[in-house]
Amino acid sequence: MLLDLPEGVLETATALLDSGFCTLHVLHDGAPLRLIAKVFCGPHTALVELKNSHTNIVRIEKDGALLFRAEDEARTSDSMTDHSGLTVAGILDFAETCDLEDIQPVLQRQIDCNLKIAEEGLTNGWSVNVGKLYSKHGRRLQAYAAAHGIPHVEDGTNQGPGAAARNFLRLNVMPLLRELVREGMVDGIEVDHPSNSPEDRAECIALCAQYGLIRTGGTDFHGSNHKHPHPVGTCTTPDDQIARIEALAQKRK
Repeated sequence: MLLDLPEGVLETATALLDSGFCTLHVLHDGAPLRLIAKVFCGPHTALVELKNSHTNIVRIEKDGALLFRAEDEARTSDSMTDHSGLTVAGILDFAETCDLEDIQPVLQRQIDCNLKIAEEGLTNGWSVNVGKLYSKHGRRLQAYAAAHGIPHVEDGTNQGPGAAARNFLRLNVMPLLRELVREGMVDGIEVDHPSNSPEDRAECIALCAQYGLIRTGGTDFHGSNHKHPHPVGTCTTPDDQIARIEALAQKRK
């Protein structure tokens, strides 16, 4: 919503709020999104309310008279939002061509915020506590993901397309993987995978050796029409490691 605002607008709005020109109040009514804006000019007033989505206006008033009331206030779809640019091809192209330095500050803020959300979810009793349940049974990686922490953090060694994306994830997810390994929260690592960089693979091999972790492999085959197809069997899990997985499964029954 704030993407196209001219430079300095946010600072001006903050200054107006600090000066008492306008006031801000938090609504505690359980709605996922609700905003009521009321403005004054001399003896006149105007009010607009939106609810559940950024473009779902449910009420308009002028000088206390109701001009519009939505028939369906519960609507949640953003029908006016343009999602045409959000295509798989476009996202993949961005991941493969973007300059990491341009997006790292934004992504770092997202990672920092998501980690704090995950820690809050694992520490306190929110929702149905799926994350805490995973954590209780020693599945720390899944716990972070379930607690709305880091999407696909279990793929710490299976990093997505594009060198920039791989490098960024290596810098930010690998430290978490190292920490979880040290805490004894990881049983094994998918070491052999087509998208793993040589650096990641070498470090994961070392982690498996140092901490006695199960070392697995997977081709992640998505069909021969894939941009970079890898035939089934390109990456495999050795028989002795499969035996360790079976033994662990039997132990946890």
